[in-house]
Amino acid sequence: MKVIIMDDDRAFSDLLKKVIWVTFYAKAKALARQRQQITDGLEIQQFDTHEQALDYISSTHEAVDLIFTEIHAADKQRYDFIKACQERHGQKYGALIIVAERGRQQDIDYGMSAGAQDFLLKPFTPEDLIKFIFAAWDRNQKQD
Repeated sequence: MKVIIMDDDRAFSDLLKKVIWVTFYAKAKALARQRQQITDGLEIQQFDTHEQALDYISSTHEAVDLIFTEIHAADKQRYDFIKACQERHGQKYGALIIVAERGRQQDIDYGMSAGAQDFLLKPFTPEDLIKFIFAAWDRNQKQD
């Protein structure tokens, strides 16, 4: 599973990364109980700018399973990032997820109109994020 986190808030990015790792191990344990195993590892890339993330997406030959980015309707660069992922790299990632403040419907609408596939509302608990990642993982596994 290949994941990209694009956020200039390093503390938030690090938190997402930790929860994704926990989720990965939880999924591996759940599959092991079913006598199955994860066939690929987990790679998480963190980027502070959308340019860095787009450069990485353009240079990698492998598909990206999840991309997380936060969005605010006033932030044109994030909108452009989502739009560029959709237009130029639509087949290279499984789901582009926007993170938005609860009650900021305009941010959600803005990000979804740019091409995001789903959204996660802040504040969220690690358990909420784990459920969200499991659902995205299951969607990606069915598409393989």
